[in-house]
Amino acid sequence: MRVVLTLVALAIGTAVALAQQAAPSGKPPDQPKSDQPKSDQQQSNPQQSNPPPVVSNSVQITSRPPDPEKWVSKTDPKTGTRVFVCKPLACPDAASVKLVNKRSPTRNPDPKALEKFAKVDFPKSLQSNSARVDDLDQATGRSVETLAAATTTLKGYPGVSNESKITSGDKVVYLNVAIIFAGPAMIEMSALSPDREFSQKILAQFVDLLIIKDAPPGTAPVLPPQPGSPQKQQPRQQSI
Repeated sequence: MRVVLTLVALAIGTAVALAQQAAPSGKPPDQPKSDQPKSDQQQSNPQQSNPPPVVSNSVQITSRPPDPEKWVSKTDPKTGTRVFVCKPLACPDAASVKLVNKRSPTRNPDPKALEKFAKVDFPKSLQSNSARVDDLDQATGRSVETLAAATTTLKGYPGVSNESKITSGDKVVYLNVAIIFAGPAMIEMSALSPDREFSQKILAQFVDLLIIKDAPPGTAPVLPPQPGSPQKQQPRQQSI
């Protein structure tokens, strides 16, 4: 189980790092412009029967496991990152799923740039990050082999899919990743398991149950639970 969680943490940070390189730190994604002052936008006009629609700059993301009885979840209170771990003997093999929500470097990825990210940049980042391991893994060695990489459409948004085989000594695990560019949000969900077919299956199930919708203007983000607070197996909603 330790190997599974360690490799999940290794792989997930790569897409976030690439996103931060694509967009300067602290710079928000492209925002719709308006020549009208904000204070005027917030005032209602009783004589206007059909006011223009307000474009939301955030999305609400709801995630849940396919079978809550089989999965234990934990949310990082600082980052909102959520990790699902299959209970012992509840799955064919050890397995974990990780969900990371970040600001997207762009609301509308260019198709050619997205293809390069899927087939070159992201696989390369997995390879380079494989060197960042502890002394034990350095002694046994680690290799990352890309089995599949492509652009796709996920939940109606442009996305990237990747499958990699990670070998560390005599241990082999399969990492399946889905990255969704949902307007202002970049959602990365990954599944890791020594069982290749099960890794593919659970990623598909978690992505299928993922709900993404525009957040109403002014919606406050749903904060993760504080450390020590009880957690229940229920859909988890976040605003990005």
